[in-house]
Amino acid sequence: MLFLAAALGAPSLPASPTSAAAFTWAVWGSIYGLGCAGINAGLLALRARLGPKGPVRDARAHLRFFYRSAVERLVVVGAALAAGMGPLRLPALPLVGGFAAGQIALVLSQLMRGIR
Repeated sequence: MLFLAAALGAPSLPASPTSAAAFTWAVWGSIYGLGCAGINAGLLALRARLGPKGPVRDARAHLRFFYRSAVERLVVVGAALAAGMGPLRLPALPLVGGFAAGQIALVLSQLMRGIR
């Protein structure tokens, strides 16, 4: 439990109301970051499914679709992370840590079951 509290950015286990609140905000920040990683993975899966299939389209169209998909994901996930740190006032370190953990889990899950 001490490791979890240190990893989430809380100074220690909740001993007073202020540290309990800091721990709670750190947990919510990491959950929000995991949600942002889920949004990113969902957009990636959606765009992969809707993408151009087969040799019908030329390479220029494929590349244009690839760049557009990357920019869309960057904007959506960037806006979600900015909303978490800005108006929601979630702590940045647990939020970004949760996002990174979600991205690592996505990569590891693809490696474990085999890239298709």
